[in-house]
Amino acid sequence: MSSRTKLSRGLLTVGLVAIISVSCKSQTAFPRQAIESACVALREAPSDGVRLERHEALKEIWRQWLTGASVEDAFAFEPASLQQTLGIVDAGKGPDQIRIISWNVELSDRTHRYGGFVILPTGWTELNHDERMRDRDVLDDQRRFKPDDWPGAIYYDVVIEY
Repeated sequence: MSSRTKLSRGLLTVGLVAIISVSCKSQTAFPRQAIESACVALREAPSDGVRLERHEALKEIWRQWLTGASVEDAFAFEPASLQQTLGIVDAGKGPDQIRIISWNVELSDRTHRYGGFVILPTGWTELNHDERMRDRDVLDDQRRFKPDDWPGAIYYDVVIEY
């Protein structure tokens, strides 16, 4: 093998490593601009159908980022500019740390759809709004909900009891 071929393969390998490194970093970089744009688009949606599509798009941005991000990244981003549209609350430290991201979508009939994610040191889970919960008594403060039967809410505070 000529030295020129070795050099070409070496440069190709270095180039691929650089591309992989850049794409890995971009997967975990917090997509603030995409989320801000999705929030604005959601607020400005001209109809319920478009609003619900944009709601799903916002959830997908969060899902994709949380899937590629480390738990440390998920706790590290600063939410200040997002709090106009999203409820983002943090509580606890270390193994008791929790971050909840939530939002609502008001429809023309004054009903709401909700989206949300819970981030813990062990990972994250999506909250799935169960619209049937409107018909049930959800005001019982002793009741516990699971991510797939969540009645929907925007969280402004979290209290950790020990």
